[in-house]
Amino acid sequence: MMNLQKVKLGESVISNIRGKSCEFSILYWKDCSFLPAGRQVTRNDKLKRPFTKPTRYDTQLNQITGKKCQMSRPDPCIKLAACIISTFIVLGCAHLPIDKLKGKTPEYKSPYLFMVYARLAQNRGDFDEALKFYSHINDPYAWLNQARIYYVKGDNDNALKFIDKLLEEGSYLDEALELRAKIYAKSRQWMPAIRDAQRLMGNHPYNKDLGVFLANLKMCVSDFKGARDVLNKMLDIYKDDNLLLYTLSKACIGDGDLICARHALEKLIEDQPGFSPAYMDLGKIYQALGDVAGAENIYLELLKINPRSRQATLALTDIYISQERYSKALDLLKRIIKIHPSEDVLHRLVLLEIHEGMYEEALELLHSKGSGTDKDTYYTALVYAGLNRWDDALDSLSSIPIQGDLGCDVILLKASILKDMGRTSEAIEILEHAWKDESCKEIGYRLAIMLEDSGQREEGLAIATEILEKRPHDPVILNFVGYVWADMGKDLPKAQHMIEKALKSRPDDGFILDSMGWVLFKRNMPQKSLRYMKLALEKCGHDPIINEHMGDILYALGQKPKALDYYLRAFVLSEAVNSSLEEKIDCLLEAYRYGNSDNRF
Repeated sequence: MMNLQKVKLGESVISNIRGKSCEFSILYWKDCSFLPAGRQVTRNDKLKRPFTKPTRYDTQLNQITGKKCQMSRPDPCIKLAACIISTFIVLGCAHLPIDKLKGKTPEYKSPYLFMVYARLAQNRGDFDEALKFYSHINDPYAWLNQARIYYVKGDNDNALKFIDKLLEEGSYLDEALELRAKIYAKSRQWMPAIRDAQRLMGNHPYNKDLGVFLANLKMCVSDFKGARDVLNKMLDIYKDDNLLLYTLSKACIGDGDLICARHALEKLIEDQPGFSPAYMDLGKIYQALGDVAGAENIYLELLKINPRSRQATLALTDIYISQERYSKALDLLKRIIKIHPSEDVLHRLVLLEIHEGMYEEALELLHSKGSGTDKDTYYTALVYAGLNRWDDALDSLSSIPIQGDLGCDVILLKASILKDMGRTSEAIEILEHAWKDESCKEIGYRLAIMLEDSGQREEGLAIATEILEKRPHDPVILNFVGYVWADMGKDLPKAQHMIEKALKSRPDDGFILDSMGWVLFKRNMPQKSLRYMKLALEKCGHDPIINEHMGDILYALGQKPKALDYYLRAFVLSEAVNSSLEEKIDCLLEAYRYGNSDNRF
């Protein structure tokens, strides 16, 4: 292995490679250190060099070896050979015949030659060949390039070996530290990566890209305040830089400071109005701050700049659906599906059309796609169920494999269809067979509800309790068990605790709000329960059970005319026969008929 560490070999070669004339005079130099001591170079040594005048590389080597190389005038044969070779190099310097050297070690032992061929192989992406050539050069620049190649190849161990050599040698320190930080970051070793990046920042405190890199590393370890400090220092130098502002918005969001994130994004949009990701993030921040109108305006602004923005259209659709502005949501989805005909947009549109009772339109949309996926078949079954074409829906579902999340959805839909067909026992049997599968979490809950609805309360409660043991923080199961216990009058303080725990996770869930009002009513606190029941009706005003509960609370508070209104509303909304509700209505009507408003049921 040749050792030319004192000569900046890599730099000199690269400067020649990148030169406009592709001058390769250094390829034919034979340094004086290989000659016997005290001997002069003569014509008989056949130096393979086409130029007679010394170059700067001659001077470098003379300084190293302490010897002088006197060049004799080359003979005509050498001149001719040199002209031919030079012509070949000038005409095709970017296309040297690397392939001919594959698997071979060049006969000529010049380190410069190895360097040139290594660089050309590396530039062409032939990393294995480049490593072969670099292995013959004991030079820091060669080590650096070997480290880079190993990094690209994913061989971090070998890359780190060469980086350690560079750091020990004290050569290319910045490049070595930067590469090592990237290797650590790639392998998720965040703290060593941060240490290297901070060391680099100490050397280059005004390097913007390095500042962003360090800030991102700090965010990976949830040091959002540290990331903000780095970015704010950079912003003192690079006023309102777009990359710094966008990264700062991420750090502020991670730090929980949405106002800071909003200001950063607003500055960014003001300076660069075409940067779509900033609009999307700002819209989400407005929504998180409760300013839905502001979010809507931001998404509309983005659509003015980029009418084909899929993200903005879908975000607006979600806002319109949450506000029950279904016609606007439908218009947007129909427009975006023409621009971006993706499966998820198609399914959103189908679901919205099902919700609006547009079953034929939804079916036509699915059929227009032609041969579809299993998910398309599932949505087709949903449409058939909405059209009461139960057999067609079941036939569609039977062709879908029961696996993964879609398999769980198929089981749930099949059980729901069978229940609607009056085949409740079959529906329960399907759910009982599937609910033990840990991947289908909702099936156990649906089974418990179906058992409860079919009069098998104890069996349903046993299922729910078993699920609660496995998932003690699941708000849905907590609410179910708490509600059933409250309705049974069983351990009411514990039932209230479970419902409160569920409500903390889902404060806007209408059914959990109903459960909270109901457990308070059962604990003889009708005035307190009234507040929760009003909130529940705001969320789920068409639920017959919640309306019946409101009637019970108002009756207990002596507001019997209002109670009767809610009982009648519950009766109209209820699809199943509810003899208890009918009895309450009859008792109140009977009392009014005979003028006895104090009559109790």
